[in-house]
This record gives sequence, structure tokens and C-alpha cells, in this order.
Amino acid sequence: MAPSPTTSTKVILSSSKDYDDWIEVIKTAALEFDIWKYIDPSQPQATLPTAPERPVPSMVSGPIINATDQTQREPRFSDLDADQREQLRWLNADYNDNKRRYNKQTEALAKIRTRIQDTVDPMHFVYTKAPSPYDVLVRLAKRFQLTDYAKKQELRTTWLGLQKSTKVTDVDAWLQAWETTYDKCLEHDLPEVQAEWPITSFVATLSTVSPDFANVYAIDQAKETEPTDFRTVL
Repeated sequence: MAPSPTTSTKVILSSSKDYDDWIEVIKTAALEFDIWKYIDPSQPQATLPTAPERPVPSMVSGPIINATDQTQREPRFSDLDADQREQLRWLNADYNDNKRRYNKQTEALAKIRTRIQDTVDPMHFVYTKAPSPYDVLVRLAKRFQLTDYAKKQELRTTWLGLQKSTKVTDVDAWLQAWETTYDKCLEHDLPEVQAEWPITSFVATLSTVSPDFANVYAIDQAKETEPTDFRTVL
């Protein structure tokens, strides 16, 4: 029996901001059993695993011709010579492997639907009412996946919001937010994180959040070359 396609990470899909991380977790669970290609919502239509065809003697031998009346029939195992029987045995070994894989994929496809519903906020269950896991993911993608433009706008808002920080209670979380947002902005090639601008923005914010640190940093940098990587400031 194939285990349920799950991972240790659980992200709950509640809004569009959760979608990218959530679908990545679902993808990881699906890839474990090689079923992502069957449920990938970016594909134009669903496909399903194909059951392997059981090998038969005719795959390694031509038809048997009756010497009396020249009629033909399908070969039987007893009609095969030693080499043909060995070929058929190898085909059967491949068939058994493929059959096991097919059964695991079919079972995993049935269970991934449970995995999806377990990680979707109950208020959005209406989007999980579809015939197949693929259809469910397509509906969820249409509802929650942001366009590239919308993602850029959201990242820009988050980046600008960090620059408005005036008081920080959890320094580690705050610094992590800067670095994570910086990486995401780089991924989308936003101008706000090009060249020296991210460093300038961060240091300017530090002058409000922690003036002493900002002053020390400014003095240190006056003695050295300006950093080219935002992370050297963190």
C-alpha cells in the first residue's frame, strides 16, 4: 500500500498571500510519488497514469501457421523457443515494476485530494468540490494565484512597509522579513532592490529604528568600500 503523499510542512491556504508557499508544498508531496504531472494546474488539461499492458507471447513471436491449411493463430507460451521465453520473462518483470508504480500513483492521486482539503481553510471548501485533484487545483489557482503584476505590487507594498518601521520588538523576525522580501523582489526584478537602493533604504530605516547602530554603521562604511550585497548590512 502506498503511503499518503504528505510532507512535514503544513501551510494553510487562507488567502492569495499563502498560495505560492502552499502550492509548493503540494507539489513536493506530489513529486514524491511522481504524480505532479497529473495534477499540475498550469497544464491545459488533466492526464492520468496509463495502466501497463500485460505481456503475451505474441509480443515476442509471430503468429503460428498451421502446416495443413495455412491458418494462423496467436502463439502460446508452449510455442516459444528458449530465447523467446526469456524475452517474455524480461517483459513480465518490467510489467510487474510498472504495475506496482501504476498502483502507487493511482492510490496517491486518490489520497492527494485529502492532503489538499486538509490544508485549505474550511471557508474555501467550495473550491475543492471538483471531480479530480487536478480540477480542484485549477479552481484554487484561479481563485488565489496572483498575476505577475499583482505579485510585484504586493512585494512593492511589503518592501515600502518595512521602510516605515519605527519600532521593532522582534529583531530577528524583522531582519528575516527584510531578507525574505529582498529575495522575492530580486526574483521579480523590482527596481527597488537594484544597485545600492536596498542598502540605502535599510540604513535609512535603521536611522529611525536604531539610530545608534545606524551611526556606527555609517562610520564603519566611511572607512571602507560601500557594500554591494544587501545581506552584508544585515
